[in-house]
Amino acid sequence: MAFHANTEWDVRTTGNDANGGGFQVGSTGTDRSQQDAAYIAFTDLVIDHTTNTKITSSANPFDATSVGNVINITGGTGFTVQRVQIVSVASAVATCDKAVGTIDSTGGTGNLGGAVANFGTISSLMVNGNTAWIQTGTYTITATYTIGSNMAGNALGYIRGYVSTHGDATAGDDRPLITSATDSVVLITLSASSNPVLTFRDLRLSHTADTRGDGISRSTGSSKANLQNVTITGCRDGLQVTNNAIVRNSEFGDCTRYGLNVSHITAFGNYIYGCATSGVNVAAAANNVDISRNLIVGNAVGVTTGALQGGCPLIADNTIALNTSHALSLSDETGPTVYDLENNIIYGNGGYGVNAAATCWVIPGTNAFGDNDSGDWHASAVKLVAGSDIALSADPFTDSANDDYSLNNDAGGGAACRNAGFQWGV
Repeated sequence: MAFHANTEWDVRTTGNDANGGGFQVGSTGTDRSQQDAAYIAFTDLVIDHTTNTKITSSANPFDATSVGNVINITGGTGFTVQRVQIVSVASAVATCDKAVGTIDSTGGTGNLGGAVANFGTISSLMVNGNTAWIQTGTYTITATYTIGSNMAGNALGYIRGYVSTHGDATAGDDRPLITSATDSVVLITLSASSNPVLTFRDLRLSHTADTRGDGISRSTGSSKANLQNVTITGCRDGLQVTNNAIVRNSEFGDCTRYGLNVSHITAFGNYIYGCATSGVNVAAAANNVDISRNLIVGNAVGVTTGALQGGCPLIADNTIALNTSHALSLSDETGPTVYDLENNIIYGNGGYGVNAAATCWVIPGTNAFGDNDSGDWHASAVKLVAGSDIALSADPFTDSANDDYSLNNDAGGGAACRNAGFQWGV
């Protein structure tokens, strides 16, 4: 058997990787994982003489509060070193979710309860429905955390930061930081044989090595990523997945290649800046693209798309500004693809506002353009409707030099955007 779907794991810098680390929420027992030290350190575990999933301890008898907790079996002749979960207790005999070793073995050692010190200790153990809670602190790694290898089907898995108790609010530097100074190390790899949806929330990731690795990257299978309130800085690619991703209210900065390197993507309310190749790169063959209400500034290119596979990619309500090359670099269609481009502020870019490959079809809404060095539209862009662009004659932002992209009240600048109904310049 695998761990129960309702198992929640606890990770904290003050924990110990020899601890049990997990508890089944909703079980009849008492959660012993949310503490630094193991609740019980066993030295006298005995395996039942007929059933190798049953264990006892004379020094620390099991009781009803033990149910749902994870024990890390650390040694003992005839014992299998592993983590097991207690599913029931009767007359001080604990039944575990898997075989503990050889029947009649004695002298087993192990730890019940207590948090682990590193997410990598339990990331590969997580199964469908599990949550890993990571407490605020800095986790410096030299090898990749891998998650999803024990998940199957359309599973859900959760990795969430917290401050003091599971589920409390986290923001800014209160969020836990996972970082590496080791060349090319990917911080978190999604590895699964099928397509689980892995949700990351309230976390920070960063890379400082000479040769950067990705922040979150899919290696095998078809894992899907869901990010909310996540900051990823200094990596090669902040997020690199070739399957569905939903990214909300997150930050991607100073990446040495792409902030988001994705295919099927919903990106909403993100801050994407300072990336060396492109803030957002949508790979070829994607057919489900929604990039809305993002602040995409100071990258080489704001948004780049490959030869998409049909559909109507939506790029709406964004501020795409002060990128050193084009704001948008759109590929020709293969589907055919028709880009829906509306209500964006496209200002101060070093190339075109919209750089389009030959025969690129665009349905423009009301977009605000100004001060794009090569012009607002590349001549190859085929507008399917006339649109009603706003021509900006002044900087629309309050103080972009200090990262304040709210709209000012200058005539021809922020005022012109406000008068046209633009409110997303923050």
